[in-house]
Amino acid sequence: MGDFNFNLLNFEDCQLTEEFINTTVSYNFLLHILQPIRITDHTAILINNIFVNSNEFFSISGNLVCDLTDHLSNFLFLNTLSWTTNSGVRYTRDYSNLVQEDLPLDVQAIEWENIFKENDIFFLLRNY
Repeated sequence: MGDFNFNLLNFEDCQLTEEFINTTVSYNFLLHILQPIRITDHTAILINNIFVNSNEFFSISGNLVCDLTDHLSNFLFLNTLSWTTNSGVRYTRDYSNLVQEDLPLDVQAIEWENIFKENDIFFLLRNY
């Protein structure tokens, strides 16, 4: 969390802001503050934000409206999702032994017909 000195509301007009958001999202960090934090008669900016890269939590976030400062304060409440508390098996990807040169061959070796069903988009495109 912090002050990033990028107006995150400006991502369509500023390439640096767009690259910042794309980079954070590519690392699975999601923005939790979506409304401006500093609002005047002629501007609205969003430079403070909270990013979280976990989908194990239910979140409630926003801005606190108070007249103590010239901008709104952010908050984020995280609550563990009920399905994560069970002792079921959790699968993760292990990239520690990844050989990038072998990846195309590994993907080609997959029998995709056994994975997708007849109404899946892959099946429809392949048989188009």
